[in-house]
Amino acid sequence: MPTPNAGLIGAVLVISLALVASSCNGSGSKSRSAPMSSAATTAVAPTTSTTGGYVTLAVAAPSEAPICQQAVTSQNPADLIGAFRAARLQGSGAEGCLTAQALQRYGDVSCTQSDLARSPGPIVLYRCGTLRVIAIPDSTIEAERADNRSIQLEVVLQGSDRQPHRLVEHLHIARGVPVGASEPAEQVIVSVDNM
Repeated sequence: MPTPNAGLIGAVLVISLALVASSCNGSGSKSRSAPMSSAATTAVAPTTSTTGGYVTLAVAAPSEAPICQQAVTSQNPADLIGAFRAARLQGSGAEGCLTAQALQRYGDVSCTQSDLARSPGPIVLYRCGTLRVIAIPDSTIEAERADNRSIQLEVVLQGSDRQPHRLVEHLHIARGVPVGASEPAEQVIVSVDNM
């Protein structure tokens, strides 16, 4: 038998869910420079990781991400990381998301497949020998809880042997001059590490 307040409770529940959904999808926030995919409606969402120091950074799907030259003008790290990932998967343009100093950390030219057996391994922008970057999974893109401009992600390389090789990168975002630009940008990847 329904309680006399069942309708009121249901209405409050629907309104509460709508408010939570609204706050999660960024309603009321500043506009983004690129649309976010339905799979990436929030800028930062908690992970189930036990490390406690990182949260998932939801970024636009590669087909919907801005280019690096647009993303560096944004104040949202998700825009920059989305553009950086899309360019890496495409095989060009990622340099525009980096400072010259950060770009020097990538060893594509000297990287060989045997380098992948080293610890911590190489830092690869597009390719290592005959292997190329084929994925940077959404589930591996995380921002430090205390500093959403410190990012970690996993890069998946694969070659003709179809064997995936995974490398972890740590990136830091700050104001800086992107490769190919002469003026500082709002945000750019200024350092890269794999430790």
